[in-house]
Amino acid sequence: MDLRERAKPDPQSREEVQRWALVGAYERDNMGDFLLLRATELLLARPGRNLVRTAPFTPAPGVMAPERVVRWSDELSARPAAVVWTVGGAVGAVSPQRAWSMSAPPAAWSSFRATPPDERRSLLADLLGADPAEHPLAYAPDPRALLCGARAVRVMNSADLTALGVLPPRSARGILEDLHRIPLISVRDADSQALCREHGIAADLAPDMVHTLLGKVRDLPAPRSLPVLLQVSDAHLSRVGADALLDPLASSPTVSQTGVAIMCAGTASGHDSFEKAEELAAGLTERKIGVTIVRERQPEALLRLIAGSTAVVATSLHLRILACAHAVPRVSLPIAKVTCYARTWDDRMPFDVAAPDLAEALDVALAAGPTDQQDLGRQLADMAERSALALAQRAEEMCQDRWGVSAPAFSKPSLSEPSIAGRA
Repeated sequence: MDLRERAKPDPQSREEVQRWALVGAYERDNMGDFLLLRATELLLARPGRNLVRTAPFTPAPGVMAPERVVRWSDELSARPAAVVWTVGGAVGAVSPQRAWSMSAPPAAWSSFRATPPDERRSLLADLLGADPAEHPLAYAPDPRALLCGARAVRVMNSADLTALGVLPPRSARGILEDLHRIPLISVRDADSQALCREHGIAADLAPDMVHTLLGKVRDLPAPRSLPVLLQVSDAHLSRVGADALLDPLASSPTVSQTGVAIMCAGTASGHDSFEKAEELAAGLTERKIGVTIVRERQPEALLRLIAGSTAVVATSLHLRILACAHAVPRVSLPIAKVTCYARTWDDRMPFDVAAPDLAEALDVALAAGPTDQQDLGRQLADMAERSALALAQRAEEMCQDRWGVSAPAFSKPSLSEPSIAGRA
């Protein structure tokens, strides 16, 4: 019998088909993850639809995080959802334990590491609210192990899966098996798509969803009206050293003229820190460069800062993406996932730039024609939006087959829809 004939629509089914769980790293401070959420909510929002923000862990007190975030184990064990939608990012090799290492306060992570190995799994299960062995990907929970059951449609959008290529075979095997069970996948770089093809996983290729925020945030500053923006992860700074980075940067005439604003893309463990930002600021001051440290953490405020910058020099992928969307000259330092993405979509602006070449790369970026960059920003935003809408439409069709209930049709949202500014 056809599933459509077997399914019996009822009020409960209609409520459940309107509940979509959005899964992402909302338990820790990271600008890119929050903006992926905002872009996804803008695209998927429809009258009567209940978009639920979920994460593997409850945000720690005091952590900058979106409002109304619940553990996906709590949400999906309490009530069914029609769709479990992973909003994107470098999710392809993030196990529950790896996610906890980035999300936990330092003392909590130290305590976890000090726990005997045979007790860690139990402790991690308590933190997660589910058996980690049943969910190899922290940001793509398997609904078969939760109340929402086999009818939930799994979607993974804007995914970077490249880290799978460096995992030990045993670790990668379980994740690859799980990816085979996700029917709707869109990856954001050519290397991720090649990995999927190698392992027989069907995946579309499209730009990152954050591109779609072009035109969705109001009150942007005038182009190139703000200083050169600098962001460097703690790990990269430790590898190259502050002097190796700041000497060529300070030699740029543009930097001498505009000064530098230093920001953190995320302050979660393993990301950026204001302590390192202060070290960079002190080094620039010694070199007679005007400098400010951006303490703001609201994602929309940071987007405005990026959009108005004279140029962006960064290790963060989403800083590059937002700069690209708003035609801001950009230079990316050597970070593997940024290099993969730039080669796929944004190869006319410098990337994989070693510290000694920074001043020359900045000159190249500043010399690029703004019209071509504006065209690229619009093109990538449109491609990302069309791809995500196609995923949503296919998810709707699968929901109708599985639940026997129709849901509101999807159409391309207008850029005149309300700004994301001020939303939680």
